[in-house]
Amino acid sequence: MKQLIVCFFILVLAGCQNEPFFHSGNMKEPSYENTAIEKVPFKMSFTSIFHSQNESQMFFVAEHTDKTQISKTDYQFLWPEFITDSENIKYEIKNTEIYHDQINGEPLDSHQMGISLSITSPPADPENAFLHIPLYIVPRLFDHGYPFKLESSPINMAKMGDLRLIDVKVEGRSLSFDLIDEHPDFNEENFSYVFTQTLSNEVVYPMFTRMETNDTGYNVELEFAQPVSLPSLFSIERTTGELPKWRFSFVIEMENDR
Repeated sequence: MKQLIVCFFILVLAGCQNEPFFHSGNMKEPSYENTAIEKVPFKMSFTSIFHSQNESQMFFVAEHTDKTQISKTDYQFLWPEFITDSENIKYEIKNTEIYHDQINGEPLDSHQMGISLSITSPPADPENAFLHIPLYIVPRLFDHGYPFKLESSPINMAKMGDLRLIDVKVEGRSLSFDLIDEHPDFNEENFSYVFTQTLSNEVVYPMFTRMETNDTGYNVELEFAQPVSLPSLFSIERTTGELPKWRFSFVIEMENDR
């Protein structure tokens, strides 16, 4: 088994530790489990937990739901230094690892990767406790834009990460849609965008771009030099601002050997 140890940026920096999301005061007794998180094309699922004398180890599978290949460089995982259970007991995160071949004896495909998380001091009574695991994820695979593969027209909605396209229409040389940006800083930042099409591995820019604000975001109309043929790959890149930090939280029952 090949194990690749990666730096998951355990948050020891003061600036990150001051994030309210990571404060133990936010951890309330759960009324349900939350064992999976998802934002297209990313999904991460809790699979199992094992307790030994000195630590507990949890296993997760991260994957692309569209079956595209996933890499450890696609996402930056920001874990807290400590996590808390339903009894408000703290546990230090000791180590994280990533696996590409298999995890806990289960083989992984190219669109999957395994993640293990080790914490100190296993609980005295795991059958009656829940673990709260908050984390931020930065989608580095969108560093150079959000890809949208349009198969037909019209399309009611297309979603990629924190961008949504509504009422997508192709008419001759024109592509039009409503753009909804769910970036956490959207209401505070004045984002700018670049729209492109990929044809035969070449990047094509529209001749004209028209953007008008509406109640939810922008109405966008792009006009290219040549008629738009489908299927086709388009990309939207923010030219201002940083990539978002996706905020998630797992709530995991600590029962042994799930």
